[in-house]
Order: sequence, then structure tokens, then C-alpha cells
Amino acid sequence: MWRRICNLLLMICLFLIFYPIGSGVSLGAAGDGNPSDSNIQYIGRWDKSISSQYNSYWAGAYFRVNFTGTTIKLKVSSSNTVNLYVQLDNGAQTLYSNASGTVNLTPSPLSGGTHTLLVASRDITDTIRFQGLILDEGASTQAPNLRGQQIEFIGDSITVGYKASKIALSSYAWKTGEQLNVDHMQIAYTGICLHDNVSCYSPNAIGMSRQFFKLQTVDNPTSPDWNFNVYQPAAVVINLGTNDQVFNVADSDFQSSYITFLQNVRVKYPLAEIFVLRTFGGFKSTPTQAAVSIRSSAGDTRIHYVDTTGWLASSDYVDGTHPTDAGHQKVANRLAPILKPYVQNLAAGALSTFSSSYESSNWSSANLNDGQRNSVNGSYGWTSNNTLTANHTEYVTLDLGSNQIVNTVNLYPRNDSGDVGQNFPIDFTIQTSVDGVNWTTKVTRTGYALPGNVVQSFDFPTASVRYVKVEGTNLRQNPNDANQYRMAFAEMEIYGVNHASGAYATFSSAYESSNWSYTKLNDGQRNSVSGSYGWTTNNSLTTNHTEYVTLDLGSNQTVDTVNLYPRNDAGQVGKNFPIDFTIQTSTDGVSWTTRVTQTGYALPGNAVQSFGFGSASVRYVKVEGTNLRQNASDANQYRMAFAEIEVY
Repeated sequence: MWRRICNLLLMICLFLIFYPIGSGVSLGAAGDGNPSDSNIQYIGRWDKSISSQYNSYWAGAYFRVNFTGTTIKLKVSSSNTVNLYVQLDNGAQTLYSNASGTVNLTPSPLSGGTHTLLVASRDITDTIRFQGLILDEGASTQAPNLRGQQIEFIGDSITVGYKASKIALSSYAWKTGEQLNVDHMQIAYTGICLHDNVSCYSPNAIGMSRQFFKLQTVDNPTSPDWNFNVYQPAAVVINLGTNDQVFNVADSDFQSSYITFLQNVRVKYPLAEIFVLRTFGGFKSTPTQAAVSIRSSAGDTRIHYVDTTGWLASSDYVDGTHPTDAGHQKVANRLAPILKPYVQNLAAGALSTFSSSYESSNWSSANLNDGQRNSVNGSYGWTSNNTLTANHTEYVTLDLGSNQIVNTVNLYPRNDSGDVGQNFPIDFTIQTSVDGVNWTTKVTRTGYALPGNVVQSFDFPTASVRYVKVEGTNLRQNPNDANQYRMAFAEMEIYGVNHASGAYATFSSAYESSNWSYTKLNDGQRNSVSGSYGWTTNNSLTTNHTEYVTLDLGSNQTVDTVNLYPRNDAGQVGKNFPIDFTIQTSTDGVSWTTRVTQTGYALPGNAVQSFGFGSASVRYVKVEGTNLRQNASDANQYRMAFAEIEVY
């Protein structure tokens, strides 16, 4: 008896030695498949307040994880059922209807090795009550590849994917995110209005202007607030107004609600680009556009109105309101190029060079642009390692591989426990170069305050560059590191935003065919390829005359460069590029300012023609050709044509 008691006491003592009280050890560990397994990436709004069961809310919430072994089972609550989709190894999306308890996801074992798993909720009433994964003996989970960026979609049944074959997974929102290879959230509810306190098709007379800020959907009127610190999307897409039209919300009330809603979203997402869509049916387009204009005039420089006129035809709807699967795909094909410049991080995969680098299991030059914005175990970021006891200069440079259009650098401070913002430089510059030898300073900061746990974003005039350097000339001592001098960042991102993406084009004339269309002027295709040669005029073909094309950027944007890509289909390189032309800008589409004047312009080759001018805040950009070029291959007719227009 005494021997058993002594053995028990010995086991308790050993446990307390290795796992002392207050050590913060949780039941779930990385690799074990429990809900708190840090290898599992949760996307969307999840309630993690109960460690043994994480609950998803809103349609299209999902998690991703990799795992080893040949079989895997999913544990969900046995007290409820849920409709969910499962995707293994990027294969087919398999529906599990009314799933409950333990669900065998591999009735036929997989081959050995590492596999990928995605589990997603299908519709607004499908809550995944996730209780863990059951793995093979000796198998473990692994962290999936980071996607880095996130897009949040806010809307009604159209954004949910109502009446589409896979509901949320067939929605334009899901398809757009997947097309851009970014994580995506659908904060949307079937039948909901924007305006609050109106009994629309959704329950409890709650509008999205109120429920968006909650963890749960309108089915839960007492839902707690959502914690917006969980994630900060790079872009937010809003598509609301269809139900407000059906339920006769007055335009003035709708506009007022939209203005306030946009202002409140901006408070929660201070750095996100907000894209407000014209509803696909055109409902409430006037007050929607007015709300965006008012917010833009109030100083919100990261808000955009997207005119969706012509995106869908009557045949693209199931019932006149809800798109078919093909309709959702059409929207995604139009929307993705608009969002791409704002979520495509040019720093991803760039080669880094540096003055010095501390290499360890957590710190590495490779971690500077690995997509991990937070300092997490295994990837704290990059930090210098020279002359630690004296203030000095350090730098890190990213080689983008070739010249890229850039105008923004985002620096993420380190945010490991107790060191948030530490080692962020006090005085520093951001410089660019085309050859890595001659440098141009784009940003200069002195006396920079200790940043908090938020990205530090730096904009500058658009430039075509290959190298981007951050050079710290006055470093910050870290009291938690023996007051040593280092420069450190959790992550570095680089962007170049093309304001022409998604802009609405008007023109003097346009030739419409399978290859030519005004919609192909800014579709992201810089070359004249089959199906997208670009845009060309179609007026007064036998005499010289004036033609123009205008892009409406949706709201005032700060621009300083227009890039014109000549047509370059076989045998036609540079043809129809105007001889005399101007580039003009306007804030209202009525009063114009000429920014560029060219006369006697030579026939261009197969290269972008770039025109820079003084930075200006404008909404409209017009290219007007006053002396056109005859094309001998086209019966010497007079046209103006471009493969693509970009505005930076």
C-alpha cells in the first residue's frame, strides 16, 4: 500500500517539475489535431471560448490543415448536425450532409505522405462544432502553406451563394478568393438588408449595418461582439442594397445608413481597401455611389466604388436575382483583377540581402517575407546582428526579380510576447533601385515612435523598380535584450496598385467583337491575345479625327502615372497608337486638366509607354487622340487602339 502511495506521489512530483502550475500548458498541442492545435488555420468567425469545441458562424467559414498518415476522421458535435464540404489534397469538394459525431473522411485510405485538408460550412445555418481530428497512430498535423492575405466579403443571399449548387463554395466571393489564392470570409446572410430595424427576409429586423459587428448571424440577436483583432483583411468587398430595394427602404435612409456603415467598417479596418459594388441588378446604385463619394470626400483614400454594369446578362440568373454557378464565375472573373493589385504582395518570394542577420529557429532572413505577419514560434521575422552595443546603420533589401510597379511598402513590427514594436528603427529610409547600385529615396522618417501591434504602411509616388531597401540609421535599443541595438521586422510586403483595374470606361466609339471590347481595355491583359486584343475605336474610319477613352476610378485616387500598352497582335505591333494625344484628369468628369501632351509620337514597339506627371487626386483619367495613325493593314483606316491602360 505504502509503495503504491509513494509511486503516486513520485508521479505527481515529476509532473509538477515538467509542467508547473501556471505554465500555460493547454490540452491541445501542435500536431495532435485537437481544436487548439496551432497547425490548424481557422478562417472566418470562430468562437474559440471552449477549448474542446470551436464553433464556426456565417456561411463559408472554414479551416485548413496538413496531416501525415493515410486516414483521417473529423469529430463534430453529436448533438447537432451540419452540412459541410471537405476537400482532400486539393481534389473534389465532397458534401457531407447532416454530419454528426465522428465522420470518416477517408473510407479508402490515402497514399503515404503529407496531405492537405479543408473543411467548410455550406450555408448560413451550418455551424461547424469542431471537436478535433482523429489521426493514424504516429501521425500528426502540419501547418498549411500561408496565403498571407485575406479578403472579407459583406453581403446578402447573393454573396452567400443562395441557389448556387454548393451555396457558399459556389459564390463569387469564394471563387474570387480562390482565384487570387487568398483566404476569404463571407459575412453575409440570405435576405438581410443594410438598413437596420426593417423586417426584411432575414429574422429579427436586424440589418447588416448592425450585425456585421457581431460574432454570430442575425439568428442570434444576443450575439457577443466580434473581436476585430483576430484578423485584418487587406480588402473588404461590400454588396448590399438588393433587399433594401425590395422592402422599400427610402434612398435617403439607405444612403445615410451606408455612410455610417462605411465609417464604422473603416474604424475596425483602418488600412483595408474597401470596395463597394453596385448591386448586380443595379438596385440602390445612386445612393450607394453617393455614400462612397461622401466618404471619399471626407478623406477616406482607400474606398472604391465598383460599377458592375454589364457584368451579368439575364441568362446568368437562376430567378432574375440570384446568379447561376456560371454567373458567379463571371463575377469572380471580373472582380479578381480589380482586387489583385491590392492583395498581390510583390515581396513574396523575393530574394533578400542585408547588412547582417541573426539566424536561429525563430529568426531568419527567410522569415522576412514568408507570409507570416506575426512573430510566431518558428517565424519571428528578421533581425540584424551587427554592432549590438552601439547605435549604427543596418539595412535589408528585397530583389523582386524584375522591374515591378510599386508604390507601397508595409512593415510589420515584431509582436512576440513582451516585445511588440521593439527594434523598429527610429530613423530610416525606404529606397528603390532598378539596378541595385543607384538608389532613390522614396520615404524618410525620423523620430519614429514605437509602433504598436499594427502594420506600418508607407506610400510613395509610383515607380518601376526591381530593388526595395529599408535602411535604419538610428536604431532602437531593446530593454528586454540588454539594451542592444537591432533592426527587426516580422514581415515586409510590397505593393503596386493599378487604379484602372475595374474602372468603368466611356469612349467616343468602340469596336466590339470576340477580340476587341471596351471591357478589355483594363482587364489586366497587357498583351493582345486571342479573346482580348484590347480596345479600339470605330468612328470616321476614312478620315483623321479625334477619339477618346475615359476611365472612372470610382472615387478620387492619388495618381501620377498612366501606362499605355500598344496593341501587339501578330503583324500589328504598335499600330493605331495615336500620333498626337493628351492625357487629362478630372475630379467631376466635367472640368479637365491636361497632364501630358504628346505630338509627333513615333510608332511604339512592343513595350509599355509610360507617362508620369505631378501627383494629383483625381477620379477620371482620359486619353484623347487628336491625330490618329493610319494602319496599312486595315485599309489605311484611322483608329486609336490600346491593349491595356493602367493608372498608378
